[in-house]
Amino acid sequence: MKTSSDRHVTIARIGAPHGVRGEVRVQPFTADPMALADYSPLIIASGEPKLPKSLTVKSARPAKTVLVVRFAEVTTREMAEALKGAELTIPRNRFNDEDLEEGEFFISDLIGLEVRNTDGREVGQIVGVDDHGAGDVLAIQRTGGGTLLLAFTLANVPRLAISEGHITISPPEEVDASGDGAPKRKGDVGQ
Repeated sequence: MKTSSDRHVTIARIGAPHGVRGEVRVQPFTADPMALADYSPLIIASGEPKLPKSLTVKSARPAKTVLVVRFAEVTTREMAEALKGAELTIPRNRFNDEDLEEGEFFISDLIGLEVRNTDGREVGQIVGVDDHGAGDVLAIQRTGGGTLLLAFTLANVPRLAISEGHITISPPEEVDASGDGAPKRKGDVGQ
């Protein structure tokens, strides 16, 4: 399990270039979009070796639903184009947990947590959290092999015990969360 000191929190995603001098559109994930500069330098989560490893916000201004950002390290449209789609992160330990509201957490805090069913049996471990537009989906590596994808809803995840290192799931009846095989749907042969 990753510790909070080696995790990163994604705080923005770079979009299309804006103009010809290296500015880019950025979708911030911070409560205050203009706070993006406060977290600078920002680490590029992944990318080509020729790109910088981190970016320093030189200026930012709002533009509709995004920010137009100039990074000190990006000076041409070609460089800006190469950054399109890159996620910007900062180390998790730069956040103070005391600043979190009751029930608030970072998605990255879920990675590595043990997953239990409502009977207390281990199902597996969270290996990813994805959002494909309809809400967050937990990717759970099953103890018995395979991956379970589960919508991250209160009905499916009635208990989060992040400080204790686990969550409890109560998946829909159609999903086999016993941890001993691949998910099964109603009507599958052998049920």
